[in-house]
Amino acid sequence: MIPALVIPTLCLSAGPARSDKPFDDRGGVLYLTLAPELKYDPYETYCGKSATPLPSEAILQGTVGAGPQVAFLVASWPDSARPEMGAVSFGIRYPKGIEIIRWGVCHRTLSAPTNSWPLSGEGVAIAMAGGETDTSRTVELAWMIVVAHTPGQIELVPHPNPIFGAHFATTTDPKEAPIVGLGKLGFGRPGYAPTPSFPGPDLGAVCVRDTICVRISEQEAAYYGKGATWLGKDIYCTSNICRRDAPIGACCMPDATCTTIQRKKCTIAGGIFQGDATTCTPNPCVGKGNGQKRGKAR
Repeated sequence: MIPALVIPTLCLSAGPARSDKPFDDRGGVLYLTLAPELKYDPYETYCGKSATPLPSEAILQGTVGAGPQVAFLVASWPDSARPEMGAVSFGIRYPKGIEIIRWGVCHRTLSAPTNSWPLSGEGVAIAMAGGETDTSRTVELAWMIVVAHTPGQIELVPHPNPIFGAHFATTTDPKEAPIVGLGKLGFGRPGYAPTPSFPGPDLGAVCVRDTICVRISEQEAAYYGKGATWLGKDIYCTSNICRRDAPIGACCMPDATCTTIQRKKCTIAGGIFQGDATTCTPNPCVGKGNGQKRGKAR
């Protein structure tokens, strides 16, 4: 999850205190919106100029061949959440006909971008500096200057490193929450801004690239494709659950037969793992044909 960078500060001001209820970043979304009223200035930084639109108010489609266009990265939470913006991590992808020629995070922030950020396929983790936070429902995080030569979309996705993923994090009582929706900004075609939804998806253990275990949602795991295996919402990343030398146990296959294998292999085969060190003697699977789907993230 979001590693302990000294966690950064965005284009924000501290929001008002709202009761003693613990902060809770669940249900938040991340999206891009254009600001067509702003003209490109190579010396300008654009923090505070987006009007921080709600998802329903975001301008999601730009023009192809119009030169540099100003876009903003915005986070938003539902009324039932109690957000405290401390950190965010995500990735980005877009086709060759689109360029991001400048990018800026607002105020005092610490960021950990991948080597070629903000090129397509890269990712970044941004955190508030100096313990600053923002408790607003809608928060302007950063700006970017985009040039679209051909139609396409800039798509927000989880960070390419699953340890970072797509998460918000609080700082007062450090907790992480998955971003429940990631937007798309279109050029010559429609974009998309997701609707905040509290409390968000269930989290579970996911094995990525054979050896990494992360606790994320099944929807987020799907971004990592064939390299990710969803083990279930009630499973945690304990010990070496995803490693090649992980413990074995009894696995009840869809046809109610029993075999002794690792949890990950059991899930991929569509079985139900009975627990580490369990055995098939006596057979725990009699009368338990399950018809369960394979566990690869889709």
